[in-house]
Parts: sequence; structure tokens; C-alpha cells
Amino acid sequence: MKCLRHNGRPAIVVLVLLAGACGGLASAAAQVQLELAAGCNGAALPSFSLAGLGAALVVSLEAAVGEELLFRGPLLWGLAAMIPWLARKNMPLARALVRRWGPHGAAVFAVAVSALLFGIAHLLPSPETPLPALSPAVAVQAMLKVVEGTAFGSLMGSLVVNSRWFAARDGAILRSLGFPMLLHAAFDLLYFAPTLGLGLPLPDTYLTGNVLDELGMAASTLLLILAVFVAARSKKARSC
Repeated sequence: MKCLRHNGRPAIVVLVLLAGACGGLASAAAQVQLELAAGCNGAALPSFSLAGLGAALVVSLEAAVGEELLFRGPLLWGLAAMIPWLARKNMPLARALVRRWGPHGAAVFAVAVSALLFGIAHLLPSPETPLPALSPAVAVQAMLKVVEGTAFGSLMGSLVVNSRWFAARDGAILRSLGFPMLLHAAFDLLYFAPTLGLGLPLPDTYLTGNVLDELGMAASTLLLILAVFVAARSKKARSC
């Protein structure tokens, strides 16, 4: 029986946006809690800031464009091209990937490696960020952040390798990054806007140890993992 074509992109978009909203609302709640605790009884609730929303949009676009160019641009494309070349040079791992999955194996390897690097890179937003004091809460949050980032990177990578430009191998790297950049920017906007829109600063690190942050990150991570399964299922349905 002919397999029905299954396009999971709408479901993936909804899950990614929900993940961003969960993480963003939880992060904002954690920042409000900190502000109220710092001001004790005399503290007022933060108010809406149009300038903060503008800042969130700028930060989201900058992060989406920069991170997609770095992790899903030459890195992902280069890894995918490197595997067949290494297989021809008789490297065992590369030969095993190509023998088992053919050209698809190179794409899976490229997505997995770039996604894991993306997840690890999000442990600290910048090299200047100080390491937080280690605690059970921070350790759990660190694991969640790596898993969340890896799942998100896997989704963005799958959008790239399933694009017609990647399939044609015509070198149209920027064209393959268009939709991932837009979805990445939307996710980040939902993550940053609740905090910046209240005129509050973003935390210096994702590893705050705050229980509200942890709950939001856990919800975001579960939604992104579900989106990964949807993407894998839709890919399987298209190939049958």
C-alpha cells in the first residue's frame, strides 16, 4: 500500500513555539520573584515596557541569525560533506555510517554533532559569564539545558538537511537556513519577551538554580523532545 505523505512541520512549529513560551514565562516569573525579594515589602510589580519588547526582538534576531549561521551553516554542511570523504579514505566510523545508512548517515551524523555542540554551548551564554556555584539544582538545570539545546539543535538541523537545497547539494547554505532562522527567532522571542517586556534584565546564566526556571526549562525540554519525535516520524513517512 502506498504510504501517505505526512508533513510534520506545522506540529513542529507549534511545539517549538509552546516550548519557547513555557521557558519564557517561567524565566520571567523567576525574575519577578527575585525583584520582589530584593525589594522586600516595598517592591512594586514590574510594568510593561515597549522598549523591552523591542530589545527582545533585536536580541532574538541576532541570536537566531548568528547561531544558525554558526551551527547549521558551514559546520553542519561541512560535517555532512566530510563523512563521505573520510569513508573514501577508509576511516572505519565513516565507512560504517555510509555502509549502514548511505548518504543519509552523513546527514544524521552532522545533525547530531552540531546539535550536541549547540547544547553544550548554551551552558554559558558567553565566555565572560562566571560559573555558578555547584548545587543539585544547578546540576539538574545544566543537564536540562544541554538536552534542551541538543533537541532544539536537532530540530533546526533536521529542517536544514530535509530542505531541497541540502538534498541537491548545490551549496545554497543561506537558502537552507531561512526557515530555521525564522523559527529560531520566534522561539527566542517567546523566551526573552516576557522578561524584557516587563523591563527586567535577562539572567547572566541559564543555570540560576531557581525552581521556576527549572520547571519552565523542563517543560520546554519535553516539548522539544516531542517535536524531535514528530520530525523523525514525518521523515520516515516521507521516505516510505
